[in-house]
Amino acid sequence: MRRKFDDSQVDTRFREVWESLISVSLETAPVVTIEEAKELLGDEKRAAYVIPGYEYRQFSVDSAAFLARVSRNREDLDCDQLWSIGAHRDPTRLCVHFETIEALTQFSAVSRRLGYKPKDLLLALGMDFLSKFRVELETRNSE
Repeated sequence: MRRKFDDSQVDTRFREVWESLISVSLETAPVVTIEEAKELLGDEKRAAYVIPGYEYRQFSVDSAAFLARVSRNREDLDCDQLWSIGAHRDPTRLCVHFETIEALTQFSAVSRRLGYKPKDLLLALGMDFLSKFRVELETRNSE
C-alpha cells in the first residue's frame, strides 16, 4: 500500500532523496546539448522549458532516467527543472517491439528456459552482435 504523506512529510522525503541520490548523480551527469534535451523531453510543452543560458544534464537513479536544467551558482549547481524521461527517450536504451504478443511470450519462455531474464538475453544478443560487427568493421578498415 502506498503511504500518504502530508506536505511537511513530502518536503522532508524529497529533501532526503535529493541529498542522498539526485544531487550526487547530478554533479557527475554528462551535459547534453539543447537539441538533445528537447529530443529527450519529446513533447513541445516540456521542450519549451529548454532555453539557452542553462546546462542540461542527463542521469539515472535506480534505472529511472532524468533530465535536469541547471545553472552554476558559484561552485554549486542550481537545478530549477527536473524531468523524468521515459525509457523510450533514453538514448542509452533500445526498445524491442515484437510483432505479436505470442512472439514476445515465446521469446520470454525460451529465455527463462535457458536461464536468462528476457531483457538480459536481449542485451547479451545485442552486445554479441555489436562485438562481431566491430571485428568486421575493423577488418574492412585495415584492408
